[in-house]
Amino acid sequence: MPWSVVALTADFLKNLQTVPYKLVWQDAPEDTVAILINQATAKQLNDFAPSERLVLQNSEEGFLLIPAGEVEEITIWGMEFNGTDFVRTEAVYENFDPSEGFVLDLGVMRPEGGPHYQIAFISDKGETTYYIAYDGKDGSPNIEYIIAE
Repeated sequence: MPWSVVALTADFLKNLQTVPYKLVWQDAPEDTVAILINQATAKQLNDFAPSERLVLQNSEEGFLLIPAGEVEEITIWGMEFNGTDFVRTEAVYENFDPSEGFVLDLGVMRPEGGPHYQIAFISDKGETTYYIAYDGKDGSPNIEYIIAE
């Protein structure tokens, strides 16, 4: 009997840990390649424990990045303006095979205007890009969905 209780408890705890993931993904639009949790609360940091922390800029701003299961590669590119367009300069972060349940805690400032960084996701849907920038009109929602292009 004690074995059953221990096994039940372990399974129950394992399921509880996946509940936040299920909840955040259940509202995701079709073709979502990643979810961003902007300015994560203490509860969100606990529910979505980061696998890695990357600080690109010392800032109070930042977000949790949770890729979809089919994402095969994540690259964060530095960006600069060449006079006519924003272009990639160098890869500042690469993850060639994010594990199931991978969460990146990214410390970065969101500039209003020209982006300093771009995130590229490679999946079975091709490449999807996301510019890290602030929308001064609408701001950044707590939960943000990145949809395949």
